[in-house]
Amino acid sequence: MLASTTVPGMYDAVVHVCSMHLSRRTLIAIGNSVASVIKADPSRSKLSTLTVQSWVQIGTDAAGEDPNTPSISLDFQNYAKNTPARAPDSAWH
Repeated sequence: MLASTTVPGMYDAVVHVCSMHLSRRTLIAIGNSVASVIKADPSRSKLSTLTVQSWVQIGTDAAGEDPNTPSISLDFQNYAKNTPARAPDSAWH
């Protein structure tokens, strides 16, 4: 969880999935699983954006990661207020 850069007082969550470049469909499936768990927690009111990203380490430096890995993001507050358990694919950007 990181302090949101776009919404003061809110947080952004980034989920790194340790895997080679995952497909959009797979990222959405993972994102929906994570989102449904967060939606059931009272802290959900402080989450602005949920991002899911493949994470691939480059070399032996733990700080080196591939900047070209795919990622998707969800406006979590809109999802939490207006969406059934699974966010539609179109909600992920």
